[in-house]
Amino acid sequence: MPAIYYTPSCFLAAPHTAQFDGIRRLTRDVLDSYGVELVPPDEGYAPDNGSGYAIDGLKRADMVIADVTGLNPNVLFELGIGFGLRKPLLIVSRSGQDLPSDISVLTVVFYKPEDTEKLEPFIRYWVKESMGQPVTTS
Repeated sequence: MPAIYYTPSCFLAAPHTAQFDGIRRLTRDVLDSYGVELVPPDEGYAPDNGSGYAIDGLKRADMVIADVTGLNPNVLFELGIGFGLRKPLLIVSRSGQDLPSDISVLTVVFYKPEDTEKLEPFIRYWVKESMGQPVTTS
């Protein structure tokens, strides 16, 4: 019987604007280092509208990272779907962002736009934990 290989995957919910390029690049680099596929939100089957792409990607993904900076409606929708699907969630936001009460009671990692790279250890820790790998601190 041939070996079956499984590639874990992650959905990144973030606005599609240049100001989020840093978080997208950092997330992609961390995921690549663990062999985790980044699921594009706009690839796949969309039955009636664009949100179908996101739903399909969220169903397929093993974990979800959501940047709720600016409270983008699409990102909040994707976060809600990921929450409803009981996916491991990492919620990040730029410092100073006021969050709705339903999100503010969850764990949110805040970052400064000029220090996006400081998120790397948090993302690494979370990815390893989500994949069930031993997590060590040093």
